[in-house]
Amino acid sequence: MPDFNTGTAYNIGGQTLLSPEERLLEYVLGTLAYRGYAALRPSDARRVCDEEALTAPLRTRESLCAWALGEAAERVAIAYGPVTEQARAYLAGAARTQDESVKQLQRLLVRHIHLCLHPKNRIYVLTAANEAQLPEHLGAILPKALQEAFCGVLEEMILAASQVKKQKEAALLAASVCASVQFYAVQPELAKRMFVCATRHEPNYAEVEDMLNNMLLRAIVANTAINKPF
Repeated sequence: MPDFNTGTAYNIGGQTLLSPEERLLEYVLGTLAYRGYAALRPSDARRVCDEEALTAPLRTRESLCAWALGEAAERVAIAYGPVTEQARAYLAGAARTQDESVKQLQRLLVRHIHLCLHPKNRIYVLTAANEAQLPEHLGAILPKALQEAFCGVLEEMILAASQVKKQKEAALLAASVCASVQFYAVQPELAKRMFVCATRHEPNYAEVEDMLNNMLLRAIVANTAINKPF
């Protein structure tokens, strides 16, 4: 299976070098992200992908969508393996301190932010953000994969770094992290305009990622501190 960050490759004549499977996945996720579930058509899918063995079982909108979301879920799991590996190892150990937990949380946030804001991953973020447009059983596929691959680890790490250890609060903070990062991928033009209006300069995305990481880390630490004012 190709890497999560692999972009579209072209030959010298400008034609795509994507495999039939990749072309089909690109069509389905692109349609779901930009046009919605109702715009997904098996007949269009067969024009995009001429591999009968691949498209034969995908004769309905539902089966086509389920296949693509299943593929996307697998890639999410593969992508987040390296992102969460260090955090999972730390959480599995016995020697934890507050300072080290905060450092581990910061590393986890940095890697998540970079993964989500990478341009080649935007289609996955957009597809995940459109779960409300899908039938319920299909809309659950990517959220389940994200919870298992990343969100659960993030919640545990927030608890490890917290002075006040409340599971519900950790879940809410983890959800806020996901929503904040998603904004930059879902509405990049608005994010860019806000940055330009504030600075009169084009965004330096490395700086944006760093500032976003620090902002989220401060919010988590402040909201789980013993002496918080509420």
